[in-house]
Amino acid sequence: MAARIVAGFTFRSSLPDQAHAIVHPTLAPAGYAYLLVWDGQATLATCLFRDMHRWRQARDGTVEAFQRLVPGLRLHDARPFGGYGGVFASTRYMNESGRLYVGEAAGLQDAEWGFGILTAVRSGVLAATSLLDGTDYAAQARDEFDPPRAAGFVNRAVFDAMPQWLADPVLRFGRPDLPRRLHRHWAPNRVKSLLSPRVLARYRDRMHYIDAECHEASCQCLRCICGDVITGGPTSPAGESG
Repeated sequence: MAARIVAGFTFRSSLPDQAHAIVHPTLAPAGYAYLLVWDGQATLATCLFRDMHRWRQARDGTVEAFQRLVPGLRLHDARPFGGYGGVFASTRYMNESGRLYVGEAAGLQDAEWGFGILTAVRSGVLAATSLLDGTDYAAQARDEFDPPRAAGFVNRAVFDAMPQWLADPVLRFGRPDLPRRLHRHWAPNRVKSLLSPRVLARYRDRMHYIDAECHEASCQCLRCICGDVITGGPTSPAGESG
């Protein structure tokens, strides 16, 4: 049961470096669409947290929207990609045999937007340190990641309940000091701590995300955007299979 689907294209671009995002219920139901251009390479995608069976329509609509909004946007040699994720997965930092889990494998992903690269790196550092120094990785991971994870669920509940007419003024409110406002938005606080048990109970029926990959040491499974499992190929980061 996927909680999020990402579908889009990677392609060459002559446009200058830039980044754009769209929040729209048709182009990215309960999620967001984005266009990133860096050093002649570009990625255009939509992230769907709801109505995931509509991924193809959402992806094609996102392409059309960005072509209207970004002058000169052309998808040269575009390669489609797709992937799925489970932002509602339960956390698991260690199994019965002592194997450590980090990043998405540990259930560490921001529930609001699905971000997780920095958390994956940080959890990897903690796990490596525990192997070298004998520290308790699971305890350290719970202390560091559980509070912001709970705050992310509160943010996701607010975003799910936000009507579209309110989304634009809320996003505009963040400018021009967006980094500082986002840092405050994602940070745990007393109100979110009080609300998080009720919010987590609301999402409890979605906290049983099933990862179809085998996760053996020699695992080379991929999952296609259509939901089929493909074996025998090279391993691929989440969001880049397809």
